[in-house]
Amino acid sequence: MAVGMASKGNHFVTVKWIERFETRPDNLAGMIAEIALTAAEHYARVLGKQHVRIKNPLPGTERLYQALRFSLVPSAKKTIYWERPVD
Repeated sequence: MAVGMASKGNHFVTVKWIERFETRPDNLAGMIAEIALTAAEHYARVLGKQHVRIKNPLPGTERLYQALRFSLVPSAKKTIYWERPVD
């Protein structure tokens, strides 16, 4: 469903890839991002990390991540991150 990693410090768990398949035949259609990011947040909490990040999300997914309480992180590099604090 998703691939990511924890940073060396106490700051981030970064999700680098989330499955995207629009015509899922099961009841999980449209919920993969929420499930994967909730799992990443729980993992971050266990590790004592402060934020969950999404690296280079697909164009057009901004509204989805905003609805999941993520916000765009300003960056001088070409890498795009969306981030939310771990509750």
